[in-house]
Amino acid sequence: MKVPFISLFLFLPFLITAQSYVNYHIGNEENIMTNPVGGICMMGGATENDNALRWFLERSSGGDILILRTSGSDSYNDYFYSELGVSVNSVETIVFNTAEASTNSYVLDKILKAEAIWFAGGNQWDYVNLYTAYAI
Repeated sequence: MKVPFISLFLFLPFLITAQSYVNYHIGNEENIMTNPVGGICMMGGATENDNALRWFLERSSGGDILILRTSGSDSYNDYFYSELGVSVNSVETIVFNTAEASTNSYVLDKILKAEAIWFAGGNQWDYVNLYTAYAI
């Protein structure tokens, strides 16, 4: 089946301008620098442990929390920012839509400035595909 040329012409701007990521932000827009404490919090199985997440947030020393996802939305933002009782400067979720997000200057800047980074769950192979596509 042939697609009429006019149809491609009408949708081409949407295809060209599709953003490689979507972001959701809550809290202070200004980055702050704190003295985070190192640590790794690993959890899985579709449930969260509030005490472990409080520990994770406390490691940021009140800094900026970045949540990286390959699908979904901002479901962690309010939970991390206000429901666990740990004061942080901000919480931002970035959902990768394409591998181009892994080289986007905004995304890379957020990764470099975050005091804590949380990888949301889901299909772990999606993370490998979207985060390493340009490293290979």
